[in-house]
Amino acid sequence: MRSEFLLDRDSPIPARQNLDSTFVFGGPLELKLQKVGFGFGCEIGLMTVVAISYTWNQTWQDGECVEAHPDPAMYYLGIVKKVLRFMLKTEEYSGKRVEGQQVFLFWDWLSRFQNYTGSLIDTATIGDTLVSMVKRCMDTMDLWYGSALMMIWMLTQGPPGSRDYFSRGWCDMEFGVGSLCTPSHMALDLGLLEDMTEYNSRYWFYHGGIGTIGKSCAGKRPLPMTHSKFDEMMDEKVIKDGASIPKIEFTVEADRDLIKGLYCKTFDGVVGR
Repeated sequence: MRSEFLLDRDSPIPARQNLDSTFVFGGPLELKLQKVGFGFGCEIGLMTVVAISYTWNQTWQDGECVEAHPDPAMYYLGIVKKVLRFMLKTEEYSGKRVEGQQVFLFWDWLSRFQNYTGSLIDTATIGDTLVSMVKRCMDTMDLWYGSALMMIWMLTQGPPGSRDYFSRGWCDMEFGVGSLCTPSHMALDLGLLEDMTEYNSRYWFYHGGIGTIGKSCAGKRPLPMTHSKFDEMMDEKVIKDGASIPKIEFTVEADRDLIKGLYCKTFDGVVGR
């Protein structure tokens, strides 16, 4: 998705099927790097891609989902817009509105076809012709979050009352693969975000002592977790109300095995070489 779509968005984001085709980007991506920062900076992609990692803030009542939109109050939208606007004004990214050098986003609700029935946005249905496309996207989700050429913004702090980021299986996978080899200025924990006026507005990242957003929000780098340890974490149980339940939760339980495979593939491809 072209980032321009979000910059002035003031209503809940639509499902992928209803995204204006003007803002759909189908590739190809030019995987070239350019040096920025006048000798002290870093290399960034000529075409910058940002993958958004967050926990869906759906509304549930008595075990039933009564509002399926993942960001009904536009909490995440507000953060992404704020950081995106800031980034596009820094020296490293200020030229990223030129054709061929733009910023694109992978945001699952906007980038992968969805099912939605509700009152916030237009209805969306994954029909027979879209099933294979959805499967291909799900089977390659590790590429969006585990590639060193992709930027990942991890929104680890959700809105009040929402589910904890690290209690969700997809978030743990995205955080895990995003921590393997993505450069620090490209793997950001936006849960660490402070008032934007606290950051040096000239640069996105600076190796020195200047307080840039790219350095202040650089995601923690825990030691890489082997895929067997990751599987153990996914299968860990806790006791709640006298019952043994998974500590890591999934809305769709079948996704548990899917992300185990995605993490294993990424770990073996990065660390196993």
